[in-house]
Amino acid sequence: MKTAMTSLLLGLLFALPVSASEKVAQCQLGSAEKKQVEVLATHPISDTALYRLVRDGKADYLYADEDPEEDSRGSSVEIQCAGEDEQVLVLTGEFNSNFLQSVVLRFNSVWGAWERMDFAERAAPEWLYLGQDGMYVVVPNPGRNETPEPYLVYRFDSTKGQDYQAHVNEGPQGSDALPERPGYRAIHLKPRQPQP
Repeated sequence: MKTAMTSLLLGLLFALPVSASEKVAQCQLGSAEKKQVEVLATHPISDTALYRLVRDGKADYLYADEDPEEDSRGSSVEIQCAGEDEQVLVLTGEFNSNFLQSVVLRFNSVWGAWERMDFAERAAPEWLYLGQDGMYVVVPNPGRNETPEPYLVYRFDSTKGQDYQAHVNEGPQGSDALPERPGYRAIHLKPRQPQP
């Protein structure tokens, strides 16, 4: 009886899926040429999950550099498909840092290239500016950073080519006002929800 029960329990254990995968967001990025990107949450543990990006038919860890499984495990993650004519994926959450980590992912149809910015700040991004030659991300500065200005501005320069497209390209630069960028479309991002 004990052996039969053990066999039954082992059979049930192996019949269960090893990892549940849930699609938590899907965006159509780009303007003239649309590229689909999906965000998957897998391997849930407590209030965390392991996050992956699916683009061009391939699933990669959100942070694929040093320790992908540890670095891509996050909680309190919020995702936006921001913009109207052109959408950009903005993901912010608590990962392997004392700060909020954000990923901004864009498909620049003019250059036919993926563009990605990664950064960690005390606040979530508030504004996004899109132009054919790059993008700017504006994060409010709560005044506890190295600079006293009320805004931190990150810049991605598309004209510098694929070799330049490391995860954080330029910045942040402190600013007393929101940037004025002729030829760029400004997108006001949804505010981050208060976390319990």
